[in-house]
Amino acid sequence: HTGGTVNFLDSATNYLTISKSSDDAVIQSSISDGDIRFKGNDGGSTVTALWLNMSEAGDAHFNADVNVGNDLMVSDYIWMEGDSQSIYWGDDSDVRFRHVHNEGLRLENRLGTDDTPIVLTLQTLEEIITVGEKIGVINFQAPSEASGTDAILVAAGIEAVAEGTFAADSNATKLSFKTASSETAAEKMSLSSGGNLTISGDLTTGEITITDNEITTSSSNANLELSANSSGYVQVMGTGAMVLPASTTGNRPTGVTGMIRHNTTTGYFEGYDGSSWGSLAGSTSASEDTDNTTTKTRTQIGTSIVNVDQWTTSSYWGAKY
Repeated sequence: HTGGTVNFLDSATNYLTISKSSDDAVIQSSISDGDIRFKGNDGGSTVTALWLNMSEAGDAHFNADVNVGNDLMVSDYIWMEGDSQSIYWGDDSDVRFRHVHNEGLRLENRLGTDDTPIVLTLQTLEEIITVGEKIGVINFQAPSEASGTDAILVAAGIEAVAEGTFAADSNATKLSFKTASSETAAEKMSLSSGGNLTISGDLTTGEITITDNEITTSSSNANLELSANSSGYVQVMGTGAMVLPASTTGNRPTGVTGMIRHNTTTGYFEGYDGSSWGSLAGSTSASEDTDNTTTKTRTQIGTSIVNVDQWTTSSYWGAKY
């Protein structure tokens, strides 16, 4: 050795140097791309505990576990080679983030006891939340799609959005469901803090059960349309009554075949047959309902009634219904 430097030689070749640099101790492999390997005896077998690959700028390969007693600071990638690799959390490793080959990632609660679901909570540490602020966002996107332009925009998303300023007695929040057609995903449906569902498009479903007493709309001139095939029908059940629109002759809507309304000008129920409005046979007062008979002109009866008994004169039909 010379001047505080220890050189390890093989014949005349220096392959390792231990030296002092300022206050540092330096161990250096002197051969180009020569690796440094730390070996030991594990139960009678020689193992390489640590391999520093100098041809890869000093990549460190540990043979077994690496125990870190404090923070682990990483300035580049964490690369986990091989399928089904996992990251565990907790003293008893109860939560696992696991790779699934050619599929993706799974977050698992490894406890086997009852009522121990996996919980994923998205938190913001903002100290003041005001109306319209997003508390959490999940976006779906294909940024590498070869078509570019619209294809690489956010295609769908779910957002938790504050409906008002948060306070000690309020955290009103809606869920915003966003989708895209040829755009950055925008809200198409939302669920308010009060449980109100708002849909901007059509609702297609096999069955809807209404647990409240009313279906209402706040939009002017809105239509409630129940479409069915040739064998479909609308059934209203109960012991009460169905309320039909009532207004004057002058307020008749644009006719659609099958429309029924009460005409307050004539005092009769009327229907639209596809070309004109015509009165429907029926009682006009509660007193007339005692015998279920009344006299109408043929025009007033129209073509919609089915008679179970009738008699005819030149101007009138008598109908029992």
